[in-house]
Amino acid sequence: IYKDYELSGADGPYVFGDVVYSIDHKSQLKEARLNDAATIQVQVANEAKDEFSVRLRSNLKEETDTYPMPKRLIAVSDIEGNFNAFYSFLIGNGVMDEQYNWTFGQGHLVMVGDFFDRGKNVTAILWLIYSLEEKAAAAGGKVHFILGNHEVMNIQGDIRYVKEKYIAAAQKIGKGK
Repeated sequence: IYKDYELSGADGPYVFGDVVYSIDHKSQLKEARLNDAATIQVQVANEAKDEFSVRLRSNLKEETDTYPMPKRLIAVSDIEGNFNAFYSFLIGNGVMDEQYNWTFGQGHLVMVGDFFDRGKNVTAILWLIYSLEEKAAAAGGKVHFILGNHEVMNIQGDIRYVKEKYIAAAQKIGKGK
């Protein structure tokens, strides 16, 4: 049975080609063209209303699946959309600073799944990971994302744990296309 869900706080951005959709802190869907610098602004649905920018890569390359053991490695799992916990973990362990800059040098950050569905800032966390990938590479470090059971469930279409705000975003964006 189809249910029309309501937007709930800041989310996105969602990029489709050269169109960027975002939901502001007032739960309003915004649509804009991607700027020439291919930079997008991410708003976090938290008390601090954190924001950061991300530069989109023009191409993606296939990654290897084996790496030599780095001198420093830190792994984290089960963040489940909790941006504040992830942000604090990264800063507290010297992976990034408060301005989202990579500070882990040649270290490797490994996400071991279950970042999806249940929390209210899944999209912001995914953008932060995306941003850190490039910053880590520039410093000789690496960011790895290993799929957990919830990522696999989502890919397979099992959305029983997905927060309604993400379904609402997909509905509203889909209607606008």
